[in-house]
Amino acid sequence: MASEMDSYLGLAQSKVKPRSVVDAFSNRTATIKKRPARPPAAYTTNSRPISTSSIVIDTAAQLRYLQEQHQLLLEKYKSLQDSYTALQEEHGKVKAENERLQCANDELQETYNNVTGKNFNAGRLLVYLKLKRRTDKETLEKRNIIKNEACFNTYLQDVVMVEHPRIPKVMHECITTLETNEKFMRSPGLYRVSGDHNTIQNLRYDINANNYKRLRKQKSPHEVCGILKLFLRELKDPLISLEACSKYLPDVVDMKINTQAKVKQLLHSLDEVRQNTLKVLIKHLRRRWFVCFDFIDFLLLKMLFWLVVFLFIGVLLLAIDSKLEKYTRLPGPKRYPLIGNVVSFLGAGPVEIFDQLIAFGASYGKVYKLDFFYDYTIVFSSPEAAEDVLLSYRLSRKSEDYDKVAEWIGDGLLISRGYKHMLRRKAIAHCFNNMPYFVPAFNRHADALCDKLALLVDRSISRYDRSIDIFPELKLHTLGVLCETAMGLEMDGDESVMQRQARYTQIVEELSSILYWRMFNVFVNINALFRMTWT
Repeated sequence: MASEMDSYLGLAQSKVKPRSVVDAFSNRTATIKKRPARPPAAYTTNSRPISTSSIVIDTAAQLRYLQEQHQLLLEKYKSLQDSYTALQEEHGKVKAENERLQCANDELQETYNNVTGKNFNAGRLLVYLKLKRRTDKETLEKRNIIKNEACFNTYLQDVVMVEHPRIPKVMHECITTLETNEKFMRSPGLYRVSGDHNTIQNLRYDINANNYKRLRKQKSPHEVCGILKLFLRELKDPLISLEACSKYLPDVVDMKINTQAKVKQLLHSLDEVRQNTLKVLIKHLRRRWFVCFDFIDFLLLKMLFWLVVFLFIGVLLLAIDSKLEKYTRLPGPKRYPLIGNVVSFLGAGPVEIFDQLIAFGASYGKVYKLDFFYDYTIVFSSPEAAEDVLLSYRLSRKSEDYDKVAEWIGDGLLISRGYKHMLRRKAIAHCFNNMPYFVPAFNRHADALCDKLALLVDRSISRYDRSIDIFPELKLHTLGVLCETAMGLEMDGDESVMQRQARYTQIVEELSSILYWRMFNVFVNINALFRMTWT
């Protein structure tokens, strides 16, 4: 490159290599080839003057050359920097690998110091360094490096046994734990539901160490059954081998012919331990089946009992509906299944009940029906409709709601029925036949009532009251008239008598409220539930 540039600039080639690019241009004497000296001339002639700077250097070309060299140097610097970074990363990896190998060397050195020289095996070092494959399990078993467990994953003759009968101890403990707890035996899916895997593995280690304490303290039967299933599944020689089955039951066709005798031959061909183990296991499974069968029978009987009860209730309701079909033509409010029209009177007092009955009368006519738990009530909301009922001896029987006041007023004229009611009615009939005889008493009590009402009006005017409650005075007036006309007892004048009358009317009002409450409340309508209340 330098030689080409020198030839391009018209410079002579120097035998001395310049130390830098600058020296190549600054040291002209080292790069310009001088002409050899001429011998002196014999005569003097007129010659042209020779210029000392015969070679001209282009400054733009020099600048362009320097820029190209600078760019090349930058690219080379960047390449060297990338190489340095890659070398640093490689150095870090090599350092980490060196530390790992150093740790492995320290561990191996410590292991080597703990064992004798005879036990040292170079193959272990290779396995540790992952330079050699591990030996498979079968080879280790053949070398007796991996031995069979004491109970699981072993042969039946190597398992710890119990005597009388001679069976594996693990099976005896599992069956005893299950059968001593009735709750375990009735557990649904006893051998179907899987137990907790971690618990089963911990029990496995304990049983291999001949420790059954944790097995006996299990609160769930599924882990105990899991241990029994694990033991039978991991036996290297099963209770009934495939060779024995193929010998006595070679195919399906032969199995269908004289099957019971062949199965007996197969069982008799087994040794004593296998026969005892099968007997104990089958007896346990039969006991489990009987317990489960009894439990299922109990559940079926319980379900059958409730089914009969519901069917009886349904048939009874249908019979009541068919009996009450004669009331279907009567109008009335919408009834709900079973409860009827109870919803319309929930939480209502005596005043609200009468308002609701009046509203029903305006909507459904003078005669309509109400249903309270299939107990139909026919309501007459007009005097004309009630007259036919009151004048009929056949319909003179009071409803069962009046029986709720029997403990208070007894079985008298109000609630008596049949012949007894007729005698009571005849005994009081003369009072209604001799009405003119009682007119003076009516007038006297009416005058007294008017005086009381005038006094109440004067008091209300002085107190600026807009309303007067005359109902207490009307109750006292009615009681006084009945006592004098029907019973021949005058109640006028005495203050103590008036107080007793007021007390009596107050008690009657309270008992009437209780009666209405029981008539329109579902729960207290039943005598047994009403007696449990504070009322």
